Formats: sequence, structure tokens, C-alpha cells
Amino acid sequence: MTDITPFENLKRLLEEKTENLKLESDAEGYFVTDGIQKIRTFPLICYEERLLHGNESVCYTYIVLYSKGKIFEPEKMVSSTALDFKKYNQCYGVGVFSNFGEEEIDIFFNVIKILLVESEPDEIYKYMGWSTCANYCICGCFKVEKDQITKIRNDIIKTDIVLSLKKPEEICAFMNFAMSNVLSDGFCGRLIQVYSMCSYIKPLTLKATNKAMQALLSLVGKTGMHKTSLANACFNLFDVANCSFEDSEASIRQTLQRNKIGVTIIDDFKCHTKENEKTYEHITRLMGDVGTTGKRVNGKNKSEEIIEGLAVITGEIRPRLQQSSYARILFVDLESNPVDLDILSELQRNKGDYITFVVLLIQYVIKQPDFATSFVCKTEKFRNELLAEEKYKGMHSRYYDMYGWLAAMWECYSSFLNSYNIKDDYDFKTALKDYIFAQNSRYDNDPVKLFLIGYKELLASNEIILLKTMSVDTVEFDVLDDDDRLFIQSRKLFKKIYEFWKNNGIDFPCSERALRNVLTEQNLLVMKNGKTTEERKTKSNRSFSGFTLRKYLFLNFGGQYNGEF
Repeated sequence: MTDITPFENLKRLLEEKTENLKLESDAEGYFVTDGIQKIRTFPLICYEERLLHGNESVCYTYIVLYSKGKIFEPEKMVSSTALDFKKYNQCYGVGVFSNFGEEEIDIFFNVIKILLVESEPDEIYKYMGWSTCANYCICGCFKVEKDQITKIRNDIIKTDIVLSLKKPEEICAFMNFAMSNVLSDGFCGRLIQVYSMCSYIKPLTLKATNKAMQALLSLVGKTGMHKTSLANACFNLFDVANCSFEDSEASIRQTLQRNKIGVTIIDDFKCHTKENEKTYEHITRLMGDVGTTGKRVNGKNKSEEIIEGLAVITGEIRPRLQQSSYARILFVDLESNPVDLDILSELQRNKGDYITFVVLLIQYVIKQPDFATSFVCKTEKFRNELLAEEKYKGMHSRYYDMYGWLAAMWECYSSFLNSYNIKDDYDFKTALKDYIFAQNSRYDNDPVKLFLIGYKELLASNEIILLKTMSVDTVEFDVLDDDDRLFIQSRKLFKKIYEFWKNNGIDFPCSERALRNVLTEQNLLVMKNGKTTEERKTKSNRSFSGFTLRKYLFLNFGGQYNGEF
């Protein structure tokens, strides 16, 4: 109230911008005059805010009013109404302007026009993502353009984000090392990084070509495997809203729609319940189909918005889903590939490096002419190359698409590193092919393949009792191995394999009897007297029953499974 600087500023502006308007004072206080009329109620300060959300923007004018010795708090109004006198009566009351006629209103609005011309609108962003023409990207508190990075105000970012002061080549070298080693398997760490980078590319390809990465990443591990910490360090760089399975499905959909770039974390899938798995299924379908929209309530209207970002689900177990849904998910098992806590701590401490890495990548993309179209062409090239490879034939079609996008992203990433004289010679594309093929094998609905994989996994973990003979004095075994034959105690082994898949989120697709019929059709089962089963006895004359398999044909069924998922 005692600060006179705004009055001095207005006095200066009126003297500079007009010939007839002046700010003066007398015993009653300040007034603005044109030499004939006086107004003792006038705007003292006007400034504008432009709120930007995607392609939409709304301008607001804030007006600080002085009236007869009193300074009012700023009033906010839509800028298009800033010269509508009725709005002022509504905001301040008719009494404040009781002595105003047409001449006084003209003076009042002339002062507003001068103040607004002098104030640059303050841009406030309410989103993250790409501009329509893809010549800049709002990334946290930064507007990233081809040749510059500008700090901005962004309402959705609640914490201040600071870029790293290190050299770009130092940042990229650190990030490449950290993500290559954050998990015990160098491939899985790189996979997480490449998936994250795809999330910044997806909005571009979607808008330009209506094609995009259609996959979900799932981090699976028991309590204490650092799933959430890893997800936050790698994906939630800007502290945006995330979800958990405790949220409603509608809330999860709206969060996915709101996050226009990057990866949204959906945390804490803990147990097999009908409701949890229904939500998991719907999220998988939503993320696995570019054209799928989720309805978002906007006031009383329902609008449909394509989801432009990607998502990661963390969970203690794998879900039980429809068979085709698994081809929309890439699983990373943290029990098989544990987190290196020292490197995870480095990522958490150097968050600014990761953010700067993303900003540099986006700048690199902006500089590439016709990036989106060229990138999509590469995805199709890599997809077709994989389809043509005999070794990887027979997979679900979505896996070929998934490979195409991730392989193209790896190539883009490698070129990005090369621009800073950094090389990563890891054969990511071959490792990716084998990884995807192994997952396809695991989730192949062929009962023989599932039976074989379950058998190999249980045997490797010493959960199958295998005896190297065909003549026994006990019934406490699962399998007898005799050179080129395997005798299976069918009910015992089938039960173990059935439970193995149940624990991994899959219901075995047929009964034990139906399995024997399929084995017979594939010429893997040795018939005995026209029957698929046979009775045998131990040396002590105890009976047991089962069936006999052609060992090497069975163990090599399907051709390529290498024992890794």
C-alpha cells in the first residue's frame, strides 16, 4: 500500500505514450486526467497470462485497480473481456464506478490499453508434449527447440527441474553406462532405456503417420526387488502424476490420456484377483492398440483422446490374461535380472543428467528432416527383415511390430551417441530377437510347447525327479530317462507343470488326456498296444502308469527355445 513505484511507472507511461493523459495527485489522492475530465478510479497495473495446453490457449488479464486511496487485489478476467465495462462492475461493484460517464470510461480504457501494450503476456504451460508442427517440445520446465532450450513456467510440474551443467558427451556416456549396467543383464537395462526413448517419439509418429509403438513394459519381481525405485528413476523424470492398481480404471485411463509424452507408471500389481486382472487386461488393450481411445469426462461432455505416451506396470507376479494380450507386453523379470543398487543410486542422484539426456535426444530428433516418416519406414524395414528370418518364424504378428519399433529406436539411439563420439557395440538387435522369441515361446498356446518349457524349467530348478534308468525299485520319481526314451509318470508331472504355469499367470490349455492326444498327433508319444498309456511295475512289484516320449524329438520340439524368457 505504501509502495509508490506502480504510480511512478504509470506516470512515466502516460507521459511517454500520450499527449493528453496525465497522472496527478491532490489532497484526495491520485487521479488520471485528460485536462478536462478526472477519474479517481483507474487501473494501476495490468498484466496478461497465456495458458497453453497443446494446441489450445486462453489469455487472462490481471488488473490491479486504484480507487480513491485504496489499491484492490488483482482481478482475473478473460482477456477478450478486458474492455467490457460490465465486467468491472461485476468484479468491483457498481459503487466504485458511480461517477463514470462515457468520457470517464474512455479514459479508463485508454489507460488499460497502454498498460497492456507494455506488458508481454506471461506464457504458462499446462502440459508436456510436442507442438503441432513438431518444431518444439515442452519437456518439464523447458521448451526444447532446434537451437535453444528455454526455461518456462509449467503448471503441471510441481518441483523445480534443473538441467545438468556437464558436457553433453559426458552426460550421454554416463547414461549409456548406467542403463547398460543397472540390471545384471546388459540387454534388459538397454531395453528399458530404448523403451523410455520410444515414449518421446510416439507422439510424433502418431500425429504424422497414425502409426506408433503399441506395447506395454512390465517390471516383475518380488517385494524388495526395487521395481518402483527403478521405474521412478528411469521413467518419472518430471514427477508427473502416476497410478496404482488401487486407483479406479477410469482414473488410470485419464492419467494416461493426460500424460502426453513419456512413460506413465502404473504401480503395484500384487495378486490374481478378477478385478485386478480385468484392469490389467484393459490397460494392455488400451496401450497395445494405437486406435483405441478412452473416454475422458470434460464437464458434461465425453471426449475421446488417443493415448500419446507409453506405460510401465510394476508387479510382484505376472498377470493371467487372454493369450493374445501377452504379445502386447514385454516382461522384464527382476528376480532373474536383479538391480545393481549402486548404479540405481547413481541414477537417482544424477536425475538432472537423465533429464538433460532426454532434452538432448529431443533436440537431436527435431534437427532430423522429416523424422517421423523416416522413422516409421525403418520400423517397417526391420519388421520385414525379422519376418523373413527362418529362425524366428511362427511368432505372434505383434512381436514382429514390437521388434521393428525397438530396433529402429536402437538405431536412432546409436546415431545419437555417435554424434557425441560415443559407441555402443552391443548387438542389441540380435539379443532383442532372441528375447522376443523366447517370450513368444513362453506364451505360445500350443500345449506341447508349454509342456516342454515347463519341463525344462522345472528340471533346471531340480523340481523334477529324473532317474537315468528304465528299471526302478521306487515309484518316487517323475521321469525315467533311458537313452532315446523318456517315460513320464503322467499325472505327477502334469500336475507340477500345471502349477508352474499357474504360478506364472497362465492356465494350461488342456487336460492331461488331451495333451497325450496332441503328443500322439505330433508323433512324439510312443503307443503301446494301441494305447497312449502303459502300466509298469517296480522291482518290488509296485505298479505305476504313464506314457513314453521320443526323447530327442520332444526336447527339440518347436526348434528354437533357448531356455530364457
